[in-house]
Amino acid sequence: MKRQVFSNSILREEWDSVTRLYTAWDETGAQVTQRALTADEGSAIDAEVAATLTDTNEAQLKTNLGASAVFDALRTISVGTGTFATNATRDAAIRACARGLVILIRLTLRRLDSTD
Repeated sequence: MKRQVFSNSILREEWDSVTRLYTAWDETGAQVTQRALTADEGSAIDAEVAATLTDTNEAQLKTNLGASAVFDALRTISVGTGTFATNATRDAAIRACARGLVILIRLTLRRLDSTD
């Protein structure tokens, strides 16, 4: 991830989380400085990367919860006969419900370090 500052459409400063470098350019676009990130700069950019990952994971979890129709199997039981056509259908429904519960727990506890 790169944090960049522009002035009059010219890149003036850049903090790069991958290379761990700070680079500065003058008003003409010529590079004037390049150095390793300080500890504070490194911590700040790491926090930004973590926040972005958390937001991405939360969005993915919410998508997984709704888009895959996780709880459709419960509706089958409640409005149907209460039985599944096959054992495979029943097992798939149980797995889908378990995945949905894991997603709900992750969202509730704000455990957004991954999406599985």
